[in-house]
Order: sequence, then C-alpha cells, then structure tokens
Amino acid sequence: MVISYGTSPLSEPELLSIVNDNFDLRPGVLIRDLGLKNPIYKETAKNGHFGHERFPWEQVKELKIRPEFAAKLKTRALNISQASGDASQKVNGNA
Repeated sequence: MVISYGTSPLSEPELLSIVNDNFDLRPGVLIRDLGLKNPIYKETAKNGHFGHERFPWEQVKELKIRPEFAAKLKTRALNISQASGDASQKVNGNA
C-alpha cells in the first residue's frame, strides 16, 4: 500500500506499481539483500542506523519507471518549473 496524501502527480496504484517494479519485498529476499543474517549491532547501535553509507539499506537504487509514469512526472516538473519562473519574475518586478 502506498499513500501519497495528494503529494504526487501519480495515483497511489501507479506509485505502488513503481514499488513493485523495483523492490522484491518478500521476507527472504529482504533478509538476503539487507544482510540481516550478519548482525552488525555494534555499528548500528552507535549513532543510529541511518545515514551510514556502509549499511546496505542506505545504498541508493536507481528506479525503473514505466514510460507513461515518467511522462506524468516530467509534465509535473515542467509545470512546477514554469510556475516558479513566473513567481521569480513577479518578485524581480519583471512581470
């Protein structure tokens, strides 16, 4: 389940499709991919378990996004860019 609270140009089923296309969330796969059978308690206990590049869950993964979803995202980004450009012109007195 994905809940965007209206913050995405994509619908929640579309967002869920992106998650399902990119992540295998079966427990065994998570255990394997995150190395959870190799405990690193000491490293995770000091300074927390987020923000350390050596942890597998901190590695950035490039997402595969279906072309129809990418087009929606690109359209939204262009609209935002144009809107912020209009606002900066008004602030600078050019509008």
